[in-house]
Amino acid sequence: MNPNDECQMMNAEIEGNHNSALITHNSPKALAKGGWKKVKLGEVCKIQIGRTPSRKKTEYWDIEKLSGNYWLSISDLSLNREIVSSKEQVSNQAITECNMNLIPAGTIIMSFKLTLGKTCKLKKAAYTNEAIASFLNLSKDIYDDYLFHYLPAVNWDSLVDQAAKGKTLNKEKLNNYKFLLPPLEQQKQIAEILSTAQKEIDLLKQLSEKYKTQKRGLMQKMLTGIWRMAPDAVMRYEL
Repeated sequence: MNPNDECQMMNAEIEGNHNSALITHNSPKALAKGGWKKVKLGEVCKIQIGRTPSRKKTEYWDIEKLSGNYWLSISDLSLNREIVSSKEQVSNQAITECNMNLIPAGTIIMSFKLTLGKTCKLKKAAYTNEAIASFLNLSKDIYDDYLFHYLPAVNWDSLVDQAAKGKTLNKEKLNNYKFLLPPLEQQKQIAEILSTAQKEIDLLKQLSEKYKTQKRGLMQKMLTGIWRMAPDAVMRYEL
């Protein structure tokens, strides 16, 4: 199936889910009646912050990247939202002496300093720096994919401390952040709809890159005279 057809199928699925699953009554009474409840983020998960080994100790850094000890900074948090590698790795010595905690594969992570709310999911276990929060030990009341979609939708700027070097949150504010949590089955439905929409966006991006590549190829050949328009074709375009 080509990307265009797949996009059309996903769009139909999203529209169908909208019609069958979504409601518009969002008053406090209606939400409470529907089983929505206000919770603190720290009540539904454990928030863990990473750390950076000393840059002055070269033995802490695996320059040759042989250890497989992935260490993430904000620059590693890609727009694809799935982390499979890192620009840097740390040594086993750094892990031991700096008491670093390994974040399991499948964990949701989010930037909370300088760049706020950039959310990804780990495809492989990794370590992180102090600008990234990991959301561990999720309670039975919250669905992981719901949290994955919810975190980047929050206006974290409204909670920031204006630090000397830019915007920053802290662990306490993350733990105390209150939000409305729907019943688990509704969380799963919402996450499914948003995941389908994200897949369509990703496919459209792939199509866009494909067409950009095709255009660059056409420009290279047509603007240098390698390919030329036949006279009758030019006349058809003028008409």
